[in-house]
Amino acid sequence: MSTVRCIFERGIDIRLVGERWRISSGLSDLSYTSLSEAAGALSPLRPVLLYSGPAGEQDRPSLMRPNVWGFFRSTRQSSAGRDWRTMDHAYQLEYLVDAIQYHCINIGKLYAAIVMTFMEHLQQDGEFGKSGVAALSHQTEPYFEFDALIGCARRAYDSTRYLLWALYGDRGSVPNSLEATLKGHHRIPPDLHARLASSWHQFGIPLSDYRHCIHHYVSVDFAMASAVMRRLPIGAWGVTMRIPDNPQVRSHKHFTFRRDLDALTYAWELAFEMLDVAKAVSDAP
Repeated sequence: MSTVRCIFERGIDIRLVGERWRISSGLSDLSYTSLSEAAGALSPLRPVLLYSGPAGEQDRPSLMRPNVWGFFRSTRQSSAGRDWRTMDHAYQLEYLVDAIQYHCINIGKLYAAIVMTFMEHLQQDGEFGKSGVAALSHQTEPYFEFDALIGCARRAYDSTRYLLWALYGDRGSVPNSLEATLKGHHRIPPDLHARLASSWHQFGIPLSDYRHCIHHYVSVDFAMASAVMRRLPIGAWGVTMRIPDNPQVRSHKHFTFRRDLDALTYAWELAFEMLDVAKAVSDAP
């Protein structure tokens, strides 16, 4: 089936209309002869969701891989050959990775919907976005999905320990986290251990800060769940749902947003890191 629609970072929605690709978040006509030409115009923003098939069959888009042409693939095939002693552990990890994908897709779809809502406001009141920056408050749904994704991702990291311990653990109880598993006595192959340790430090520790803040203290939304709208150089409008630089402070009052971190971009990159980690563990000999 052919591609008919693509959602980029910041909720930029491009659709095939006739023989041209049109960006629906610009007040002037923004159309291109091909998806690749449109992607070049939007660079450095990247495609997140890809829709294929005829109209009416586009409810389930494919999640694109960041930076390279590829799609999100379940760990189901990797776990299919497991023996009965590890099958349940592999299934639980697969369940969580698929849940992460589900929430990430929903965030992308919600971004596109927010941009369309903003464009309706802009058409009613042209002064609303005259400066090139605006805000829509109480846009809670992307943050709801972000919270759920963060919880699933943290659980997925720790769920890897069951497979790791079944394959490489010493006798005794399963450690209570992936971090403890990596520090304990085990027979994990050096290359796999290095891959997991690198992932934990680069993604797992920041993720844990977000998770602890969300689950035990406060949400990580930006100022009344506000969506920050910005006009891009090509004239299209996009949205940023900001998340704090420092979730470890666990306080709305002390959050900082200087890095302008975006919930979708963070969740999207985390989703593929978790997929790759799960595959590395599921494919382990």
